[in-house]
Amino acid sequence: MAQRNSKKRMACDPVGARNSQSSAYSFRRTICSSRPQRSRPSTGGNPAGPSSGSGTESEESYVEDVVDVISDPILSARSGTSENNLDPPSGSKNNIQQPQGTVHQHISRCDSDGNIRFSCNYCKKQWIYTEEEFKRRGSSTSNQLKHVRTVHSRHFNGNTAVGPMDGYIATTSEIEKRLATNVHISDDLIREGIENFVMAEMEPFTLVESETFLTLLKLCIKCKRENVFIPKADALKNGVMKRTLKMKEDLKKSFSNASSAVHLCLDMWTSPNMFSFLAVTAHFIDSDWNLVERLLTFQDTTDHTGAGMAALVKETMVEFDFAARLGCLTMDNASNNDTLVSALSQHLQEISTNGINGIPAKWDPIHSRIRCLPHVINLAAQAFLKAFGDEDTLLVSDDDVPDVSSSNILKRLRYIVKKLRSSPSQRKQFLGQCELANVERLMLILDVRTRWNSTFYMIQRAVKVRCGMQNWLRTDPEIGRAKLGCMQFCQDEWERLERVSCLLEMFENASKLMSGEKYPTLSFVMPIFIELFTFIERQVQIPLDDPMLGPLNAAHAVLAKYYSFTDDSHYYLLAVLLDPRFKTKYLKRKGFDIDYPGLIEQTVVLLKDLVKAIQRSKETGEETLSNNVMSDNTTLFTDMFAHCFAEAQGHMNEVDTYLSLHCEDPNVDPVYYWKAHSMQFPLLSIVAKNVLSIPGSSVAVERIFNCGRDMIGLRRQSLKPETMSALMFGRSTLKSQ
Repeated sequence: MAQRNSKKRMACDPVGARNSQSSAYSFRRTICSSRPQRSRPSTGGNPAGPSSGSGTESEESYVEDVVDVISDPILSARSGTSENNLDPPSGSKNNIQQPQGTVHQHISRCDSDGNIRFSCNYCKKQWIYTEEEFKRRGSSTSNQLKHVRTVHSRHFNGNTAVGPMDGYIATTSEIEKRLATNVHISDDLIREGIENFVMAEMEPFTLVESETFLTLLKLCIKCKRENVFIPKADALKNGVMKRTLKMKEDLKKSFSNASSAVHLCLDMWTSPNMFSFLAVTAHFIDSDWNLVERLLTFQDTTDHTGAGMAALVKETMVEFDFAARLGCLTMDNASNNDTLVSALSQHLQEISTNGINGIPAKWDPIHSRIRCLPHVINLAAQAFLKAFGDEDTLLVSDDDVPDVSSSNILKRLRYIVKKLRSSPSQRKQFLGQCELANVERLMLILDVRTRWNSTFYMIQRAVKVRCGMQNWLRTDPEIGRAKLGCMQFCQDEWERLERVSCLLEMFENASKLMSGEKYPTLSFVMPIFIELFTFIERQVQIPLDDPMLGPLNAAHAVLAKYYSFTDDSHYYLLAVLLDPRFKTKYLKRKGFDIDYPGLIEQTVVLLKDLVKAIQRSKETGEETLSNNVMSDNTTLFTDMFAHCFAEAQGHMNEVDTYLSLHCEDPNVDPVYYWKAHSMQFPLLSIVAKNVLSIPGSSVAVERIFNCGRDMIGLRRQSLKPETMSALMFGRSTLKSQ
């Protein structure tokens, strides 16, 4: 291939509850008075003792004083009187006594044969007492009330419905006390419990929007048991470890659904508690044309060499059994990755020798390596800022004022921002000046020296509030012993900051585009290189004495260095051709065929050769990565439509026909396009599936590392590496489902 040189409540309403159930109670009372009398079961030595119908004996054995609801001071304050007293009123003219208080909404009283009989309104539970026994009990209905609260808690929403009193906020201990009484739980009480949890454990407010948290609450609500099982900390950890093993087994099975090659992203990371991990993610397209991304391993290691990392990658491939389908490796530009791909090539040959079929005779370590484009952009941006005069030199103290010269405008800006953000009074003054200048009230941003994009945000914000910042500096603000009036920027310096902001914004947009996980990214690599080169080359057509010339050339040199590495792999250009938004038309419009004569035609020929190879594999009956597998019993169908298949044999026409079509809209998803056109291009779609599933960046593992920083906080420094690996694998698996 020719060489190239450059180029994201339910609040309780006691009155309403009584009114809403009064008619229901009257109906039950009428039915109760007319229902046939049931014979009372024998109770041994006490024939007049209570009977429990279909209820359990454990419910009868509850201690009445313990379940007396009046023992709850909050409920007592609401009800005012005992809700358990169903003593018949004096002067009653019939045997059917109307219960008083909350319990009457759930329990009906039907006296017969000189006995006092109660029955549950929701089940067949009954209680039968003699008059003497009922008087000895003090006319208490604690057992009945306990039954309703325990067995029919969802119906218990009467006068004792639990919710916050006026001006009252329930604490965690108070909520637990109410839960112990099995009274109705209102929406307000649930809200207070969540608020307590969020405040006590310092959880984010978005916790209530988490799908897993909502699922946990639903499980607790659906649970019919009185006590929900909560595992201890050690048991929870053991369960997580076992669960992740099961998740790995399920993930192994999912690779059988992969209809493309399996590509890997990998990188190293050191946790805050000083453990080193190798993260490996798999990328492929399944039989339903879904772009799949899965974390395979998050393994602790002390060997940072390329050979050591290759050994771990080999173990991962053997464990998940996809060595025969290995495609490309996407990594950053670290030198140990050069050794990694070479060592991995040797491991693959050993695996093939040991009897695993389908391993290529020679896996090309150079051709199958993809370099992470956001990492290249990072190096180019750092080189640009360094050449602009933003060297890694630190001020000795906050009072050391940088030189006021045209070559140090970034240092001056950083110093101004640092001083401003350190003074509350000056921040107020600054925002006031922004308001007077009719610009948005926004505070200046202080960058992080190791993150070039934070420097871009700092410059972008300063340019946006330029008028307010100029007015504020004119007041000659004094912070500490420093007067900032002399730090004012002139017109040329503001224009230079705007130009710096424009270039860094190009880098930022390119990095964001390459960070997507829902769409293919490899097809963007060549166009991004071309657009960045075009922008920089347009900027350098300026006078030689322009101070921006050096920084622009520095960024261009870094991009050109890593652009030349795209010669090593034909996947870059193949991805552009197979992206229906680009094809050859984009390359020709950008003059690619003029800079590199014959290269586009060579890539088209290679594409046809790949289609031809797939056709041969189908004819010989060899296994392919196609998802269109026909059953063996298709002889009649084949003979009937033989003329159609004969026309389809023109595999070269698939490529020519596809390239002759117009380019699609920029919003079209390439994977969806090939799914929709897989019948029109049955062979070419297989090539597209294998190529477009290659990630153009290693951002997938960077996302894993960002989650690792959340997992290893100041209060979780003692987590062991194997526990961290299990947690990261489990989280990634759950998020991908």
